[in-house]
Amino acid sequence: MAPPGTPEALAQGINTAVVEVLKLPEVQKRFRDQGLTPVGNSPAEAAAFIAEETARWQKVIRSANIRLE
Repeated sequence: MAPPGTPEALAQGINTAVVEVLKLPEVQKRFRDQGLTPVGNSPAEAAAFIAEETARWQKVIRSANIRLE
């Protein structure tokens, strides 16, 4: 994640560095020890995942009539 308007080259550089870190065995182990799965995909893939998850959970929330109190 980065603020809107972050230059593409900067966002891509950050993404590349994070993906490399996520490949390190000790980092993968730390994530897995916490019940997490490190992914390390592209910004476009991350955006697509977030959009899909938003749509999925929006349907669940609406069908269950969940409201904030």
